[in-house]
Amino acid sequence: MFDMNAVSPNFLETMGIELLSGRMVNESDGPEAPRVAVMNETAERTLFGGRAVGRTFTMNEREIEVVGVVKDTKYSSLREVVSPGFIDSWQQRPGGLYRVNFAVRSTRSTGELEPIIRSLIADADSRLPVTRFRSQGDELELQAAKERVFAQLLTLFGGFALLLSCIGLHGVMSFSVAQRRSEMGVHLALGAAPLSIIGMILRQVIRLTAGGLVIGLLAARQVSPLIDSMLFGVEPGDAHTMVTAALLMAVVALGAGFFPAWCASRVDPLKSLVPSGGS
Repeated sequence: MFDMNAVSPNFLETMGIELLSGRMVNESDGPEAPRVAVMNETAERTLFGGRAVGRTFTMNEREIEVVGVVKDTKYSSLREVVSPGFIDSWQQRPGGLYRVNFAVRSTRSTGELEPIIRSLIADADSRLPVTRFRSQGDELELQAAKERVFAQLLTLFGGFALLLSCIGLHGVMSFSVAQRRSEMGVHLALGAAPLSIIGMILRQVIRLTAGGLVIGLLAARQVSPLIDSMLFGVEPGDAHTMVTAALLMAVVALGAGFFPAWCASRVDPLKSLVPSGGS
């Protein structure tokens, strides 16, 4: 599928679309001139497999010369996959245009520009309706709003899952320390330093965490392609993201295990060695 957009001279420059080779559409591309078009990188690669400037293709039984190649851009949404696209001169469009979008580049604010532009359009033809007036920044903000809400929800659920993991690990380690209370007392009675007790407990935490991370990373690699459509701006198997998440989990796990380890290091050896109910 190919996209075709008709523009006036200077439109591409106004929108800041980068020219890679050749030239943009200009005033010389009038109704009587040979029909020309500028194409994006994807169209150049798809149609010609290489340099396209100076080459021709046929559309609607009309031969069109490629005069320039521009960088790929997205039109309707941030998630869309860029498709092959052509940009021709509106003056060379048979039958004219049924809808027109005007692009204005200015240092003035939207509030200042809107009445000026509406007045200019009304002066040109009072029958022309202005259906929408929006800055490029507003357009991007509108497109990103849905993605931002989605990301915030996922962050909230992820934080909740992380909290549950922290509570679960803290409970497991507290139970393990309680079961090994007498062992800790023996170590302390034989002269073990409190820091060595903390280190012994944290090593157990590290072993549990390492095992969980290995399983989790392997599972993430397998299921990540299934959520590709839900991601934006990051690849499903992005190594940087996975490593960051793993490090965060490791830090949280060590934090969850530190308090039980600290409590174990402060056990009274005499009390811990006396059996429950003993004298």
